[in-house]
Amino acid sequence: MIETQMQRTSGTKSGKHRPKTQAERTAETRTRLIEAAEKIFARDGFQAAKLEEIASEAGYTRGALYANFEGKEELFIALIGHETERRMAAAQRVVSNLTSQSSSQTARYQTLKTGYLRSMTNQTWNVLFIEFKLFVLRHPDLKAQVTEMQTKAFATVAKTLEQIFACSDSKPPVSPLAAGMALGALANTLGIDLMIGDALSEKEKEKLLNLFYDALTGNSMHRGG
Repeated sequence: MIETQMQRTSGTKSGKHRPKTQAERTAETRTRLIEAAEKIFARDGFQAAKLEEIASEAGYTRGALYANFEGKEELFIALIGHETERRMAAAQRVVSNLTSQSSSQTARYQTLKTGYLRSMTNQTWNVLFIEFKLFVLRHPDLKAQVTEMQTKAFATVAKTLEQIFACSDSKPPVSPLAAGMALGALANTLGIDLMIGDALSEKEKEKLLNLFYDALTGNSMHRGG
């Protein structure tokens, strides 16, 4: 009995305190730097953000930041790419969960719509996506790098929306990519407008996004939901 308990304790400890590999430490460092960058870039904007503050916010030195990113531009691009992948992965999880359930077409549609629209109503990211668009326009020398990232991101968006439309039996009048870009642009712009003033209420914004989603997915029967 004692021997068994000791073996279990030893196994637990060895598993719990297993030294991290270099790859794991690097991945953890990059994640913490990206999370810190999200806060500082959203607060100060790309131009005013300081790498020293980002490194400090993450609990590292500026040297550690440069060991993982060549500079502010690469870190900003990595931040946008990370968020895009996170959103698409979340959407794909919802699709996977729904396909394994015996819910009605209407229920699937409403669940997918709610989840997709909710992912685009984050104030921090409304600001950061605007920053990114300005960043791209002001740094034409980085066009090739940004284009490569956007091509991959758009492919993921299109694939995810294809799965969403198939799962909810939607028949969009435009391509999944066009629908995704249009929905993202509207959500982003309305979100910024609401942060600036109160011309629209939050309820009106949600109604507009729902109507727009219904139209772009070819589900006019669900309008007003």
